[in-house]
Amino acid sequence: MGIGNEIIDDPLSRFLNEENSRNAGVRNPVTGIREPYSKAEREKLRNDEIKRKSEVKKRILLMLLNDDLGREWLYDLLVTCNVFGTPFTPDDRLTAYNAGALYVGKLLEADIKRAGIREYFQMCEEGYEREVMFDDMVTDKS
Repeated sequence: MGIGNEIIDDPLSRFLNEENSRNAGVRNPVTGIREPYSKAEREKLRNDEIKRKSEVKKRILLMLLNDDLGREWLYDLLVTCNVFGTPFTPDDRLTAYNAGALYVGKLLEADIKRAGIREYFQMCEEGYEREVMFDDMVTDKS
């Protein structure tokens, strides 16, 4: 018998053209299912865009963290989001609002820590010193 002459004729395999489908597409590493090239390319482009955006975020945060005014602005933003406090108040709607702000603040704080942990601690130290200095000026300890 020659190549392609099978003993049992399977019309379904001819219809589905299984030999070509076994090699078609790219195997998804998670599911193990073969996906068309266009879907795999879209997934690769999506992953590349996610990596690019995270690098941009890291570069911007490092620029802010390496500048005195940038660190002050980030610290004030974290204070505004109540990251160093508690969201709870007697009013349940205000608590819900504060919890939303806290969530955004915690996301920003995590990004800052990933970008530069040393600069984050420097920012916190400078912010604490400004708060102490402001409290001393306001209370007028004379």
